[in-house]
Amino acid sequence: MPYKIRKFIQRLNGAWYDFLFRVKFPETHRIIEKIKGGGAYNVGNGKYFELFKLLNQFRPKSILELGGGGSTAVFATYAKEAGAKVCSVDQHKKWLENTKTAIGELSSFVEFLLLPAKREGENSPKGFYVGLENKYFDFVYVDGPSFGFDASNKHLNRRTISRNVIDLIESNPPRVVVLDGRRVTAHHIEANYNNLYNRYSNLSLSLYLRGTFSFCEKKH
Repeated sequence: MPYKIRKFIQRLNGAWYDFLFRVKFPETHRIIEKIKGGGAYNVGNGKYFELFKLLNQFRPKSILELGGGGSTAVFATYAKEAGAKVCSVDQHKKWLENTKTAIGELSSFVEFLLLPAKREGENSPKGFYVGLENKYFDFVYVDGPSFGFDASNKHLNRRTISRNVIDLIESNPPRVVVLDGRRVTAHHIEANYNNLYNRYSNLSLSLYLRGTFSFCEKKH
């Protein structure tokens, strides 16, 4: 697909999903805008719309969020409605506090963990939150840790496997793993754990054109 056409369709679909999200989830939209206003990375609302769809499809009772932000508002809103428990992990105190403040009373449905992050290895680098307890969660969302850019201005996240989720898969396999922009981790799961998981990519046309969103469902 030509680049200009691809970008036009991406913008069109992004605007459509932003509209749908604002109409269907007005309070969550308000909270997410507040989180963005505090300095969080500004992304479209398409992924949050898709997250609500996945949550309503699988109805998890325990959720682990690796990397907080706008998604925390989605999980907290769902937890209030479904009686679920959410554990949100981040390495940045400022971002964690910004999110916690923005979601207000919904923070009572979330356990916030501030943990340091490390990145190890050269050929197949792995990133992880140090000290994260390895226990079962129904639903794991992977958008962290974050490692910034290398000397050539290439995003390190794109080349780093999430060790925390791999450790969980090997010991306490979650029912669903959602990967936000973590293509290397998605490919690693698909290549090494296809006996355990089916991988589904790109949940909407808007997100498909960005190529950033996929999820893995545990086989029965």
